[in-house]
Amino acid sequence: GAIFSIICAIICIALFATEVKFHSSIVTHSKLSVDNTGLMDEGGTSKKMPIYIDITFPRVSCKLITLDVTDISGDAQMDVHNSHFQKRRLNLEGDYIEPKPTEEDIEREEKQRAEKENSLAM
Repeated sequence: GAIFSIICAIICIALFATEVKFHSSIVTHSKLSVDNTGLMDEGGTSKKMPIYIDITFPRVSCKLITLDVTDISGDAQMDVHNSHFQKRRLNLEGDYIEPKPTEEDIEREEKQRAEKENSLAM
């Protein structure tokens, strides 16, 4: 009977230790909910609401950050970007890093500069 009691005590201690470890661990969930009460038009349907947020992730690459949006009706927009979502690179101090110009940007600037010079020459 003593061996059975010792085995049960060891199991109880192990279960207690794992529960304490589980309870003291930190679990992070990323979720942002918006209260849209009062955003109804005359027909009783909800209107789209502009949401402005400014979040900085200092140690995450821009390629890894996405934005998924779901409205109350269940319409999901996955990986929203361009017109709705803007990513800006930061240096280690948190200052904005100007993006490198693309070939299209350089060609557009050269074309504008040439047009401006031609208009001034006339």
